[in-house]
Amino acid sequence: MIFACRFLLKTIKFVEKLALYETAGR
Repeated sequence: MIFACRFLLKTIKFVEKLALYETAGR
């Protein structure tokens, strides 16, 4: 359960970083 929560958090942070990078690219 904790592992899944951590994985989800990591995924969300990765997506946020990706979105930020995409916004900065434009």
